Amino acid sequence: MINVGVRLIIERGPQQTTLKDVGELAGYSRGLASHRFGSKDGLFQEILSQGRKQWAEELRRLVGERRGIEALLAATEAMRSFLTRSSDQYRAMLILWHEASGNASPLVEKLREHHEIQRRDVRRWIEQGIAQGDIIPTADPDFFAALATSMFYGTAYQWHINPQAFDLEQLFSGYRQAFETLLRAS
Repeated sequence: MINVGVRLIIERGPQQTTLKDVGELAGYSRGLASHRFGSKDGLFQEILSQGRKQWAEELRRLVGERRGIEALLAATEAMRSFLTRSSDQYRAMLILWHEASGNASPLVEKLREHHEIQRRDVRRWIEQGIAQGDIIPTADPDFFAALATSMFYGTAYQWHINPQAFDLEQLFSGYRQAFETLLRAS
């Protein structure tokens, strides 16, 4: 049902996605999606939750025990990989986030939490890199946390709107090179 929900959000948008359609198109009864998720917000929260779990797994897989600049470079690769490997899931997440940002949806608080976790991770990697000497000591962890997450989310949003406008491989290679140039201690 989650996969059907993702597909319908991409095709129709959240407003036109119904639990009835999710249940039927997934091959179940009309009411099973309502029983399983309780409401459309419940379905949307589950889609976001699964997407965040997939992202966390990709981040863990590529960052692992890395610290400092190596962790930031691996996280940059994780974002590129996640966009290309989980494109429908991520597109649905972006649509839901965009829709939620315009109202008092409970999804907004989840989005705030998700963004704070991302900034916290980048801040921690910058602080670790300064402490271990692989990042320049003048680097501002808060600034680079905002910069990295803005680059990632801005790219994801633009790619969602117009995927043909970007060569993600080249773009993320440029991001890694920029982080190396701006942060790497000599």
